[in-house]
Amino acid sequence: MIVYIEGIPASGKTSVIQTLSTQYSATVAGIPEYIDAVLGRKAETNHDQDFFMRNDELKWLSAIKSSKKIKLVDRGHLSTLIYNLAEYKFNDYTKGLDAYVWYKNIVLKNNRLPNRYILLRNTPSISLSRRKELYDSKNMWDKEEVLDYCNRMYLELISEFESQIPITVIETIPLSLVEVTKEVKKILDL
Repeated sequence: MIVYIEGIPASGKTSVIQTLSTQYSATVAGIPEYIDAVLGRKAETNHDQDFFMRNDELKWLSAIKSSKKIKLVDRGHLSTLIYNLAEYKFNDYTKGLDAYVWYKNIVLKNNRLPNRYILLRNTPSISLSRRKELYDSKNMWDKEEVLDYCNRMYLELISEFESQIPITVIETIPLSLVEVTKEVKKILDL
């Protein structure tokens, strides 16, 4: 079973995946947000969407190839698509629509979809207060109105294009990370 853990920054995705893949290492694989070997480089800017699309492809392949029963993927194609749609909506960045073409022609056409989504939702203000990186005015994830838009878009896109995929939404506020992890364990029957 491939499970994509989605949500805006600082909602607990990485921590939950690391905890469960460590606790249940015999059956759970944790696929990180960034695959280090993506053509031997990192994204040079937040606009380097080719990097993120390739990274999503590599995460999908890692999940498919894993022999573990459950593969927890830290963000997937939806985060890449939503970030680009936000760039288009808020910055009129037309190249952002390239991700929509990729989503429709590669992800959907080739059925590179998870078996389930778990959406960890927190508020934009909590997300921004938990950020470890310095504020970057060019980073769409650092803007409250964009985070609010992204929270809505996860559900809208799944409903419109991937309605056959089950989704569970966990409101992470006021839950602790331990409580969020317990909720995810219940969903996965661990």
